[in-house]
Amino acid sequence: VNVNFIEISEKTNSSFIVNGDDSNEIFLRSDQNLSNLWKDVSKESNIYVDITGLSHSTWAGVLKSAIDNGYKVLVVYVEPGLYSRSDAPLEGQIYDLSEKIGGLAPIPGFSTLSSPAKDFILIPLLGFEGQRLKYLLEELEPNQDNIYPLVGLPGFQPWYVFETLKNNMSSLISKAWQGINYAASDCPFRCYYKIDRIFRENKGKSLKIALIGTKPHALAAIMFSLNHPEVEIIYDHPIRKRGRSEGTSRLHV
Repeated sequence: VNVNFIEISEKTNSSFIVNGDDSNEIFLRSDQNLSNLWKDVSKESNIYVDITGLSHSTWAGVLKSAIDNGYKVLVVYVEPGLYSRSDAPLEGQIYDLSEKIGGLAPIPGFSTLSSPAKDFILIPLLGFEGQRLKYLLEELEPNQDNIYPLVGLPGFQPWYVFETLKNNMSSLISKAWQGINYAASDCPFRCYYKIDRIFRENKGKSLKIALIGTKPHALAAIMFSLNHPEVEIIYDHPIRKRGRSEGTSRLHV
């Protein structure tokens, strides 16, 4: 089989290198630079993007570039076997996943003019890290009536939904509980349709989607943004801990 394997090593949130060659640095804010990835790739080829180990900034930029250049794209994701549990768990931190939050900033290639209106709809795609939701709400100060959290159900493991709800409980006060929606953690399509329904039911209000949950759910948000460029993608750029997960489980394409 004739397969062209492109290995990506990340440098920063705004660039990566290809096949370990520092001179071959790709900048995520340059569409022309990103399109160099495909210069030797036939238009009849399928592009497989493995998002398992890549940051959102990198895989979202690569995915957008491949689609913009007219390729058929398939995304590969492998579920982790286990997440690392915290030795001294704090409220909202059962698992030891991030060292700190980098801060709210657009994902390269997905920046939108932020609406100054307070009456926006916020869909946080929830994961285990309750402190990330808390930070997000403090920074954005959304109207509680306009928050529609999206929780992975079923989760990668049957008990993950309970841990997700428990870790985020302190932030989901008032009517935010009533706005909870569910979509399978491993399915970007079900998540996409949930986002679409909330978007259509709130016509006239701007929409912000926060990527603080599973990668398949983040993929749904990125796909939705590609179809609706006016939708704002919110990301807090956490600094990931080494050894945050181990082993592998199901593979998805």
